Amino acid sequence: MRKIEFKYNDGGRFASGFHHHTSDCVTRSLSIALDIEYLKAHQYINNLLQMFGDTTSHVTKGMTIPATKKIMKHFNLIWIQSNNLLEIPNQTNCILNVSRHVCAMVDGVINDTHDFRKKSNRIYGYWKLN
Repeated sequence: MRKIEFKYNDGGRFASGFHHHTSDCVTRSLSIALDIEYLKAHQYINNLLQMFGDTTSHVTKGMTIPATKKIMKHFNLIWIQSNNLLEIPNQTNCILNVSRHVCAMVDGVINDTHDFRKKSNRIYGYWKLN
């Protein structure tokens, strides 16, 4: 059976000058999965939220589900519903949607600041590159 590995990855947040952890999982996961600089992702998502007129979501304080879906659609990511990590192709870069969190998966390895599986293995699906 395939084992899903975990790799600590802040997406470049600390290298960009931010020195504390925060609820930036959408920004971090896009930075990692799409291989873009964290600061550019941060600024781009902030601009998108303003364009959407979303005043309840914030780049570093957390996103609503509707805002997250709009952002993923804006990046042309395709939603795949799945409740099994092992169903995700091993060579895929994607963003997992798990309970109250999203995180990047790169080549079958979860990349994030914490391993969500310590609380729950539940996933709802993932967004993959088009």
